[in-house]
Amino acid sequence: MKYSKQGFFYGSLLLLLGGCGSKPLPNEIYVSSKEEAKLKMSQTEVSCEKTEDCHPAVGLLVSYHQDKHVLSSCTGFLISASQIITNSHCIPKKIKQGKEQCTNLIEFFLPKSSQDTLSEKNYEEKHSCKKVLFSSEIEGKKRSTTPDYAIIELDSVSDHPPLSISRNGFSHKENLKIFKMQLNEKSIPSGSLKQESCTTIQGSLILPQFNHKTAPIVSLSGCHNIPGNSGAPIIDSEGKVRGIHYASLTSYGEKLFKQRWKTSIHTETRYMSFTTNLACIHHPWASINQPIASECEMDVNTHKNSYDQIHDFNKNSKAQILLEFKKWTSQFSSSKFRLIFNEPKSHQPLIGEVQAECLSQQEQIKTIPYWRTQIEINATFEWKSGGIQRLNQTQFDPSKQPRCPG
Repeated sequence: MKYSKQGFFYGSLLLLLGGCGSKPLPNEIYVSSKEEAKLKMSQTEVSCEKTEDCHPAVGLLVSYHQDKHVLSSCTGFLISASQIITNSHCIPKKIKQGKEQCTNLIEFFLPKSSQDTLSEKNYEEKHSCKKVLFSSEIEGKKRSTTPDYAIIELDSVSDHPPLSISRNGFSHKENLKIFKMQLNEKSIPSGSLKQESCTTIQGSLILPQFNHKTAPIVSLSGCHNIPGNSGAPIIDSEGKVRGIHYASLTSYGEKLFKQRWKTSIHTETRYMSFTTNLACIHHPWASINQPIASECEMDVNTHKNSYDQIHDFNKNSKAQILLEFKKWTSQFSSSKFRLIFNEPKSHQPLIGEVQAECLSQQEQIKTIPYWRTQIEINATFEWKSGGIQRLNQTQFDPSKQPRCPG
């Protein structure tokens, strides 16, 4: 692939993930011991303020990370009466490494409605983890290309209907919904279930790898992301889950983007988020019965990369500019000078310069920026051609320019 290094130029630098670093994040609560962690878990509050936000399959996942002495909160959702999906980075390392059992260290809470005033509990259902069936390997991996998900078996059966998984993948400009936990600032795990609308953005400069519907990672615009949202389901118009929300751009990623492409981003980067595509995951022991799409067998390198598209556009534009230059210079003839076209060297914008050179002394007389091709980048990091433009419409007068000696 052309621009293979740039094509993956951000990796984890672009992504803000819950549970990283030594200082507790907004979705983490410091605890001094496992006993305190269990006590705070038992006091967890989770609710729905609005009826339309109350998806019956979506809840709050609380886990104890002993290595950091924190309780971490994520979003999770039912895929069967006794199985849930969340992000792999929400699972404590010691549990993923098999050094600890998940029982009483990971718990899943389904919210009660604001209309439920009879129950004394701060949630409708509570389930403990029986076993982590699978967690994707994300340590040391490129976060922009590595699926981030985990499947957990619960120790009890839920009365809530689970979500069905769709293998349809993600097309460009699809309108979807996300149901996620918005955390409250308290000393115990606490959150409210909310929903927002999202739109998929294929072939963007931020995530060029998302250029076909079964790409492992998907970029979305419009989803406000903060810690605690990780693991939220991305749901289509049929009510089926297509992906698992896991990260967003950071301000550092925005800075790198500006440095690389020499352009400004006219949007808040927190509204660009990333999702693990469920189209191609396969685990026979999990409650996912739909067959994998045939497109999942395709090599990612067979799909056109946005960087390749830009490279091809640049190449074709240069050829067109040279053709225009030859047409333009055919009207001039002189034994004293010649016109030289310097090809564009930068990616954005592409500017070609016309240079007049005296033949007698090889003296460069005048350089005129004359043609350019413009690649525009919009608020969702898509690129489009602005075409070839004439920057200088003044006719080149050979009787006056250049003035060659002798």
